[in-house]
Amino acid sequence: MLSTIINFIIPRHKINYDNSFCVLTKYIKKKYETNVIYSSKEDYLYDPWTNTIYLNNRSPKRVQLYFFLHEVGHIVSSQKCNGEHYRRSYPLLKDIMRDDAKRYNKNVRVEILREEIEAWDLGLHLAKKLKILLDEEDFYKTYRKSIYSYVKWAI
Repeated sequence: MLSTIINFIIPRHKINYDNSFCVLTKYIKKKYETNVIYSSKEDYLYDPWTNTIYLNNRSPKRVQLYFFLHEVGHIVSSQKCNGEHYRRSYPLLKDIMRDDAKRYNKNVRVEILREEIEAWDLGLHLAKKLKILLDEEDFYKTYRKSIYSYVKWAI
């Protein structure tokens, strides 16, 4: 399978994922002062209270990269226009905790779904901006699988 980004085409097995993680980690530390923790006990998560991204290191590197981009997408969304974009776009998500997410009404669930989609889109946009090589077809496969799990949860 070929990986594409802008004008670059290279086989997936030749992508330097370590370099991609390094570029992305340096970017978020400098721009957002965000920490990254790799753990076999955590799911993929951005914790805004500690400004930390948690990545599950049991997944293949390429999948870790896709979710890393997605979690950074949450940060980008929340920081746009000094947070005004997020407040305006997702007013129902103010001060919610997702631990007991099943209790949310359908409007909040739809808003969470919208936010998740935006985070995936912003993550891919950032990959292109930073010239991070990835297999877009495979990225979108992971994106759709993740969003589908939210769709099932929201129903």
